[in-house]
Amino acid sequence: MSHRIKMLLIVAVIGSLSCSTALAADSSEEVKNGIRYRVTRHTIQRAVPVTEYRDQSQVVYRSQVTTDTYDSVRTYQTPVTEYKWVTEMHGRWNPFVQPYYSQKLVPVTRWEPRTEVVSTPVTRHELVPQVQTVKVPVTRYRVANEEVVSRVPIDGVGGLARLDNDPPRTGSQLPTSTDPVRR
Repeated sequence: MSHRIKMLLIVAVIGSLSCSTALAADSSEEVKNGIRYRVTRHTIQRAVPVTEYRDQSQVVYRSQVTTDTYDSVRTYQTPVTEYKWVTEMHGRWNPFVQPYYSQKLVPVTRWEPRTEVVSTPVTRHELVPQVQTVKVPVTRYRVANEEVVSRVPIDGVGGLARLDNDPPRTGSQLPTSTDPVRR
């Protein structure tokens, strides 16, 4: 059965259940406050929705973060400073001083390559399937009987009731142009 036919069938069943159906009618008369009423009681069937919650399993994907470390070799240049003895002559060009030699320590810097092992963190995101049980609402319809009561006044006691403060039953006349106007 195709999906379209199933949907039409479901709509037809719900539509037929939502209509109310009269089962029985009972008519009687009663007097209340001096007025006689015709009381009609109808029992009708009405579709009442009932919602239940059922457990259902479903797969949910949860994000999971994993961090791994990877070792890598890194080469870098570093300065190396050594001190060497340097001999230096003083007073060579001065005719008034006896020339002499002196020694002193002088820093000498050179660059050397060095290697080291570096741990690099790598983060991965994964979707992990997880089975969960959830409550799913399921609505079904049941038929319930409902009583509808209507009261229609028939007449007052001994005919139509007339009260002293009732409005007039005939209209009032407006003065015509031939009537004298009083001021």
